[in-house]
Amino acid sequence: MTSPASLRRRKPAVSTLPTRRAATVPLLMTALSVAVFAALSATGDRAIAAPIGAGGPFVDLHYRLAPVLMKAACLLAAASGGVGTLSGLAAVRQGWRPSPGAVLAGCAAVAVLFAFVSPAASVDVQNYAEYGRIVVIGHSPWVMTPQQLYQLHDPVGLFRPPEWRTQPTVYGPAATALEAAAAWLGGTSMAWITFWIKVINAACYVAVAVVLDRLAGPDPERRARVGVLWAVNPLMLFWMVAGAHTDLLAVLPLVLALMAGRTLRKREGGGHAALTAALTGALAGLAVAVKVTFAGPVAGLAAGVWQAATGRRRIASLAAGIAGGTAVLAGGYAVAGRAALHSLSQRLSSAHDSFLPLPASVYHHPALYAVVLLAAFLIVGGVLTWRMPPGPADAPELRPMLICALAVVIGGIVQYPWYDAMFFPLLALLPASRLDAWLVGRTALISMLVLPGVGISTFQYREARVAVPVFTACFLIFAALGGLRTARAARAASPRPQWQGLRRLPNDWLSFSKMGAAASRVARSEGVSSCIRCASHASRRRRTSCTRSLPCWVTVRMTCLRSVGWAARRTSPRSSRTAMTRVIDGGWTFSCSASSPGVIASCRSRAASAASWMSDRIASDPPRPSRSTRSRRASLVIDIRIAVARPASVCIPASGIHQVDHVSSLLGGSRVAGIRA
Repeated sequence: MTSPASLRRRKPAVSTLPTRRAATVPLLMTALSVAVFAALSATGDRAIAAPIGAGGPFVDLHYRLAPVLMKAACLLAAASGGVGTLSGLAAVRQGWRPSPGAVLAGCAAVAVLFAFVSPAASVDVQNYAEYGRIVVIGHSPWVMTPQQLYQLHDPVGLFRPPEWRTQPTVYGPAATALEAAAAWLGGTSMAWITFWIKVINAACYVAVAVVLDRLAGPDPERRARVGVLWAVNPLMLFWMVAGAHTDLLAVLPLVLALMAGRTLRKREGGGHAALTAALTGALAGLAVAVKVTFAGPVAGLAAGVWQAATGRRRIASLAAGIAGGTAVLAGGYAVAGRAALHSLSQRLSSAHDSFLPLPASVYHHPALYAVVLLAAFLIVGGVLTWRMPPGPADAPELRPMLICALAVVIGGIVQYPWYDAMFFPLLALLPASRLDAWLVGRTALISMLVLPGVGISTFQYREARVAVPVFTACFLIFAALGGLRTARAARAASPRPQWQGLRRLPNDWLSFSKMGAAASRVARSEGVSSCIRCASHASRRRRTSCTRSLPCWVTVRMTCLRSVGWAARRTSPRSSRTAMTRVIDGGWTFSCSASSPGVIASCRSRAASAASWMSDRIASDPPRPSRSTRSRRASLVIDIRIAVARPASVCIPASGIHQVDHVSSLLGGSRVAGIRA
């Protein structure tokens, strides 16, 4: 058989029209969501745009919309953003592969657009500007409040938000340092300080998209998922860049720590591995120094590193990572002091923006509040650990990181949509599953509940305290019942079943190598191209997607090597006469042994991915015999021996020549039949 390297590969002439049609809906919905969000922010309506005073480079039309029209437009933007993301994921599953360069360019363009519209859907950016201003004038934002800044007659303090005027900052020293840098650049203008905060967020968002694209590697499907779930996700772009929320500043060091952890796995040992582990820990500690809730995915990263490493290297890597993270946190919180912890406990006592219907006593006792949070974290984390689909083999840290991130966000008492930025980058790197639809739908739902966002009313929080718990309960029940694992993922994760009650034959009387008469199977390379082929792979798959026939008492032995590229197709109608043809571009072979070729049975089976076949597998399929006459059985034996005696290898004279193993399997007829691939 010709070696795979000697085969000349050509790209198949596959029509791109179906994938273009599939991409139409996500492109239109995404563009609609971005346009509506940008237009609403540019109006300057105080229902969606935070009051930041005059000045600054923002586009402000000073136009006021009717409350009903504003709410309807916000619902349209949030719903179209969710539909665009979900339809984009569906298009990726159907084969749509957008250009990574075009996706990153679109991400940068939308980020710049949202950076030049007024801060939208939240007053948090006003708090960030005031905390930075407090640092610039020489005070501690963990002690001084925006109300005290106002009492000093500071120009920035005039725009303090009423809801948080007595709340010191709850963010870490890293976030406060960036806020102080923006305040230093903006001077005494609230508008310019918020502009520089939005510029920092826009740069961080694009940087996260670039890092995720690098983490996705050469796999086009994974890169497409990164583009849909993060780079051009209109909901995340709106909340992270237009809303300028600090959570994004923690996402960047988190994904950089993930990249450093991948580099750590490639190191065999020595000082370089210890240095890489320390760098990973330092970046993870920096994420926690931005916002303390990111300790959840950081703990998942540590668990993934522990699982990936072995022996002494495991302990050394974990110790170096903990040392690096501790050094960053100790240095940062040495500046903040104990006042940072006191400010955090004061934030926990706030009940007006809770998304869960809890008794008032929970908010009056920080210890009880922490117990409730821990219980919710363990419940959500336990269900997801039990039922969440497996992660990719080349990134063992992703699954525990995503589980911890979801446990923090979904199990939290306060659940704003921008909190979802913690798990979307991790979700984008995982294989497709039903988890995608649940999480995208969750973000769209909460967005519709809280928008327009500035001055969220008591009625909106009352709606959220009903919708969010119901959604969370349905999600956990669905996950506990195994609904998150799709049929394809379940089959790929589970081993091939070993059928019980079948007699194993130690000495099978007939064995075929490469292509055997015992099974009907077609495997084609991704690069197959032949001018004498009657139909494309896609059309043949549609015509022959149902059946195969296996004789009774069949033992299938499979051996897999690394393949340049292949695809499995089930072929042949469900009948007693079956012909098998295989076109392969390097990779895997199998042999079959049959004890009774005259007794056949229809059987459905599955070919797992080559990555999961680490060694030879032996599996037996259950018989469903339908008896035939003795004379037909004797005739079959003679015809099969004649087929085996023929040459087992021929070449197709066409452009893109490939090796073809052609052996006919006669399971109920008297002549040799063949199917040309």
